[in-house]
Amino acid sequence: MTDHVLHVHYDQALIDLAQSYLPPLVGMAVPQKGMIHPDSESTVVPLIEALSRAHPEAKVGYWRARSWALLCWQPIYLAMICVYRLHAVPQGLSRIEQRRIGNSVAGYYLPKGDWYVSENTEHCIVWSGEFITQLFRKLESAIAKQVGGRGHYYKALLADQVILVLEHVSTVYPELTYDWVISQYDLWRRSLVLPKIETARFTLSTEQTYLRRSCCLQFRCANGELCSNCPRSNFRA
Repeated sequence: MTDHVLHVHYDQALIDLAQSYLPPLVGMAVPQKGMIHPDSESTVVPLIEALSRAHPEAKVGYWRARSWALLCWQPIYLAMICVYRLHAVPQGLSRIEQRRIGNSVAGYYLPKGDWYVSENTEHCIVWSGEFITQLFRKLESAIAKQVGGRGHYYKALLADQVILVLEHVSTVYPELTYDWVISQYDLWRRSLVLPKIETARFTLSTEQTYLRRSCCLQFRCANGELCSNCPRSNFRA
């Protein structure tokens, strides 16, 4: 059974849960000046410029990948906290504003609005997917206008991020197996219209760490190196 009503107490519950789970996930009662707004493409520009100043040697490919990752990580975590802990999803996820701190992003403002409530996890994932898809389409468009990139590129990076967040969630709750990560990704994949992931990518490591489909290009930065789960790495081939 579901509700579709305003539950004010969920707003504070999300703020408290999110910050206890990850301290950088700071929820704000009111938006701050200069926050990145999905309906204002110009607010994305300072983040990309900050990345280009901090890592000029990494060039546009890295700035593109990094800005997308920075703008997606908070909404993904918040959506999963809503689904798996609150069993309630705020419509405001589609309009979330995010705080830029130099060349990073941490902190958010969730606009007031209705919450969709259900004990059915799949229902909550469908709602979350709908709302953050609206958000990500706008953010992708804003980034692409500055540094290019096609839709399938952004989808591949997003798929990796979703799986890595699911991995993190599974480490917090020991009762969750790696099979849970795989099954839950399939639900999120359908909701967000993401690419399928070959099962082999989940089983290449004895530690059951996911081997990414896409490279974040961190190695292009000065003193950067390949991530342990990078598809460019050969030690797990």
